[in-house]
Amino acid sequence: MSNKGQLRLLKDKINPRKLLIPLIIVFQLILNTSVGAAWILPRNSQTIPYGITVGGQKVGGLNQEQASAYLGQSNPGDLNDKKIGLKNGPIEWCLPTKEFEFRYDYAKTIDIILKDTPGEEGCPRVLNLLKLQARNLDIPVELSWAKERLDTFLESINEEIMIPPRNASLNVNDGRVAIINEQAGEEIDMNLMTAKILRSIQLNEIEAINIVKKDIQPDIVREDIAAVDCELAAFVTELNNIDRNHNRTDNIILASHILDGTVIMPGDVFSFNQVVGERNLENGFKNAPVIINGYIQQDVGGGICQVATTLYNTALLAGLEIIERSPHSIPVKYAPHGLDATVFYGQIDLKIKNNMSNPVMINSTIENDNLKISIYGNHQDQKNI
Repeated sequence: MSNKGQLRLLKDKINPRKLLIPLIIVFQLILNTSVGAAWILPRNSQTIPYGITVGGQKVGGLNQEQASAYLGQSNPGDLNDKKIGLKNGPIEWCLPTKEFEFRYDYAKTIDIILKDTPGEEGCPRVLNLLKLQARNLDIPVELSWAKERLDTFLESINEEIMIPPRNASLNVNDGRVAIINEQAGEEIDMNLMTAKILRSIQLNEIEAINIVKKDIQPDIVREDIAAVDCELAAFVTELNNIDRNHNRTDNIILASHILDGTVIMPGDVFSFNQVVGERNLENGFKNAPVIINGYIQQDVGGGICQVATTLYNTALLAGLEIIERSPHSIPVKYAPHGLDATVFYGQIDLKIKNNMSNPVMINSTIENDNLKISIYGNHQDQKNI
């Protein structure tokens, strides 16, 4: 082939017209994509995507202020007074929406939409917006309400129906220690109940809402006290019935009952005031004689110090570490001199540390006018006594 023929073939291969056609196609695709994206994308992050409606009202392309004003004009903010039923088995309570100030909150609704554009997680934003164009998404109107008032109302229901958990405990029979398993309790799930109430209002449901509950786990489970197998020590004091002061006896019985079953884990410090709680009439304690500054006076919780004294002596015999203890200002009749312990809520406490390698449990009982407090633990810790 001649040089002229070869040159002609070379020109045909690099014909500019043939190269221009693919470039035009690519440019057209880029242009179409850009124009399409510009059409479906909001003007800025504060503009609602097209394809979204709120309560059936189109709000695409509007900013928060425009959309809130538009929805506020189209719909009332106040809800009609509706009475929502809440039920737990045969028991039912009434929740009036007006009393708890439930209102449509359009600004809150738009704010949520702008913060989180609806769509599939992990899917490009443009594709999510395209899907909105093809299939509109209606967002329910958010609500505002008197939160503290509603929480208080639900808490009052919870006080009626709550089942407290039961810690694992010991059953002592003829010197043999058996463990009674723990049991979970129940309480209202406040977050889920609030969500169900809001949903009922938004969807205008008429059926009563079943109370949603969640488990309350006990503080002490079987595994915590599995090592407790014997009595480490015990101490007994006689109830002072010389004056026949029934209030004093009742206070001792109440404090003994509260104390019974308390577990002290290794390294933990027991506080008498924290466990028994404040001695007041609301907690069931009564007026009885107490020692204050060397004098016998009447005060709520009189007699509690006998429980503290009995526990103090038991802890000494068991070999536990005494962190805090104060004697009375005058001798007491129910314990040897120098071996008593006084307590006064908020000021004077009895604190005991479990310095054993295993948990210990306090067992407090009253029988035949005697208060007996035992401390149970593991037989290997008896060497510390």
